Amino acid sequence: MFALSGDMDLEYVARLQELLANETVNRVTLDLKELTFADRAAVQFLASAEASGIRLVHCPRYVRSWIAAETESQPQRIEEQDK
Repeated sequence: MFALSGDMDLEYVARLQELLANETVNRVTLDLKELTFADRAAVQFLASAEASGIRLVHCPRYVRSWIAAETESQPQRIEEQDK
């Protein structure tokens, strides 16, 4: 489990991606309880992380809503479009 705190922006995302790239544990959880601000790059990263199996806990409502909006705005994959 990684506890994130403070403001999350593009620079924070880059450092977190480096940290997670070195993580050997299959199940990663990000605790967002102390997150005070997230910009669009951060929300896009969180949406992508969640889609890849990273668990988000204590996610602020505005971040959860924004993740949902980002996910809905992404183009569907070709296989999904054929259904």
